[in-house]
Amino acid sequence: MDNAGLQDRPSKPANAQSGFTLVEILVALAMIVLLALSANTLTRLSFTQLRYFSQPQNQRLEAMYEMWRWMENDILQMRGDLPWKMERSLDEQRCVTGWTFVTENLPAIGLARPFTTQVRYRVEGRTLVRQGLLGGQVLTEKKLLDNVKCLHPRYRQDQRWTDTPRSGRAIQAISLTLHWQGPTVERLWPVELPYDDD
Repeated sequence: MDNAGLQDRPSKPANAQSGFTLVEILVALAMIVLLALSANTLTRLSFTQLRYFSQPQNQRLEAMYEMWRWMENDILQMRGDLPWKMERSLDEQRCVTGWTFVTENLPAIGLARPFTTQVRYRVEGRTLVRQGLLGGQVLTEKKLLDNVKCLHPRYRQDQRWTDTPRSGRAIQAISLTLHWQGPTVERLWPVELPYDDD
């Protein structure tokens, strides 16, 4: 009885082939091409947007690195064989609004007495500015960094850190903490400088 039921089913023609038709293959290829083109366009757009949005951040970081290079150069150029003075002003959060290094230089040939050179850092409207002065006159001015919230200096004297250096004692290290729109950064420079604020 079961055999009779199997024989009643229609069988496939002898010339029938299994697989996909030409139309199905062409449609599948067209879909693959469209997906590949879309992915390529989206990838290019994503990289372009990424480059566009990261460019300002890279510029800000580069400005911060340049600021540290200027400060490091100025701090390490302080003379250790002569007393130096510092003129500074801080706001209520003890952030720098004005910070001037005053150094005495040995007289050059033809000069009767030592002369002073100064480097002044000021924060004007949240922009950090570096000025080079000679005899109290501004010779150069350079804007270093925008959106500065706080630049906080500290000094190491007698193996202790202090916000205000004490006169007559050597400064062994200077630390600066930068609070700005980017990450908070602290830099430390070992120095050996006599300090006298008289």
